[in-house]
Amino acid sequence: MGASNDTGKRKRALLVVALLCVVAAIVFANIFKNDFVGYDDQNLIEGNQKIRSLSPAGIARMFVPTHRGNYQPLRTFSYALDYAVWGMRPFGFQLTNLILHMLTALGVWLLIRKLAPDPTAALAAVIFAIHPIHVESVTWMSARKDVLCLAFFLAAVLLYERSESNQKVGPYLASILATGLALLSKLTAVSIPLCIFLFMACRDGKPDRKKLRRTAIRLAPHILVVILVVGLNLVRIGTVSSHGDALAGLEHAERALTRDVRLSMPLVVLRYIGLLIVPTDLSTHYDVTRISSAADPRFIAPMALILFLTALGIICFARGRRLAAFCLGWFAITFLPTANIIPAGAMMTDRYMHIPSVGFSVLLAVALLYPARAASAREKSTMRLLALLPAVVVALLFSTLTIRRNADWRDTTSLFSRTLLVNPRSVDALLGVGAMRFNAGDVDSAIEVYRKALEIDPNHYRINAALGAAYKSKGWLNEAIEAFEKSLAMNPDYLKAHSNLALCYYLQKRYDEAIVEHREVLRLSPDNVASRAGLGRIYLDIGEHEFALLELDRALEISPDLVPALTDRAGLLIQLGMREQTLRDLSRLESLGADTRALRAKLPAAK
Repeated sequence: MGASNDTGKRKRALLVVALLCVVAAIVFANIFKNDFVGYDDQNLIEGNQKIRSLSPAGIARMFVPTHRGNYQPLRTFSYALDYAVWGMRPFGFQLTNLILHMLTALGVWLLIRKLAPDPTAALAAVIFAIHPIHVESVTWMSARKDVLCLAFFLAAVLLYERSESNQKVGPYLASILATGLALLSKLTAVSIPLCIFLFMACRDGKPDRKKLRRTAIRLAPHILVVILVVGLNLVRIGTVSSHGDALAGLEHAERALTRDVRLSMPLVVLRYIGLLIVPTDLSTHYDVTRISSAADPRFIAPMALILFLTALGIICFARGRRLAAFCLGWFAITFLPTANIIPAGAMMTDRYMHIPSVGFSVLLAVALLYPARAASAREKSTMRLLALLPAVVVALLFSTLTIRRNADWRDTTSLFSRTLLVNPRSVDALLGVGAMRFNAGDVDSAIEVYRKALEIDPNHYRINAALGAAYKSKGWLNEAIEAFEKSLAMNPDYLKAHSNLALCYYLQKRYDEAIVEHREVLRLSPDNVASRAGLGRIYLDIGEHEFALLELDRALEISPDLVPALTDRAGLLIQLGMREQTLRDLSRLESLGADTRALRAKLPAAK
């Protein structure tokens, strides 16, 4: 009899696994029609040289902290694996995201079945797998960090629970490792120790002092891992990202702004709950009302709801309704890292709900299955099937909305068009539209879009820098310099602004200021070949031949086929009478298809 029961359990488990994989595959099948989008994909994947090598040195570079507040080396490593297998085909990157999403849905099922039997756990996992709010995390290739983080997050909790059940050290050590991997994917995993404590308390009941002490000791390594990775997010070694420093903008934010952000967050929580229940009009960015007073009803009402839900969670736990307590507690704890207690770059985005939505999925599953549970076993099978109708309807509705939302991410144009349709004040969407128009050669239209975006957010450092680049292309150097300076006032470590400002100063023959800007770029990014070559050209123009040759040599050590640097060095070598070296550079230029006739005409006259 026991063997028969075990076989039946295994078959049901395999059925649930197959169901989750098939459902996720069907709902997200249309993502394979999508391309990379001009919303970080071009920086993190298409233009990211780090992912093009899996050599030991290349892998080591991925794990060097270069992005304060945004240290996510495991995401970069996963991209490198994708590139090694698929090259730069979006299909491979999408496939990895989908597989990770399937694994997280399975993880949700494995986790919840420890607290509630099937079909509750299975339906919760299905809801999680098909919920439209997860499209951003699954479909957007740059959001790999979300699915990667949650996969290791759930593994850390499950492995800890297993170590408690079988008292073996292997799962416990694996739980600590999974915690580290989750944190190296995304810093929102700082809530893992609290979530483990919550899960064990809801599984076993209120712990006594002895158990609390034991749990604190066993969770100490997890907490140390959290502290270590948080520390790595506060340092920077070597090159910064093309987006600059993730913490620089926060360090220069006005106090009034940070206060308004915190006061606005209760309203954001209310909006998140609304989107989880009715996931329509989803967007990459939302227009969030800024609240500047604690006496504002828009702060008081949502805050009252949050306090009510907190009290409800405590009451549920005290009265033995541990599943409800777990769901409410999970949502609250995992939302805290994105609650802007320390203001982050965005106040509200769909991906911030990726981990908290696990709690919502379970609560919704319980609610949808209530009619079926309420139906008496004596009632006709037809009535029991009808009782499942709410769950079927919601599943079909969520699946339809997810499929439609996937199509919004088809390409850059469709993404930003949809975003602006939902939120016309999305400055990031306007930035994307402006970039598309600029790249298409419609500079005047791009300037118009950038100016419109700055009317909404005058302090957006990337938009100021983009406007400066557009001004520079028109030859309006004074206006460009002003825009770049505004960008750097908001984010002093933004490489693109420094590089473009150096070029503007050079074009105005303000060489000393251009040198300062290039040196700043090299402080942030020592291997920045453009600034090395730029310094070489400046020193060449002002007659500092020794310094010019030094910088050009450094540039060509990094990028041997950089034609402008080769051309400048060949011209300098002619002036210095270094014939053999000149001929080598000319041969190299010709092998790259460059026209060297003008340089060769000068060669005979060189001493």
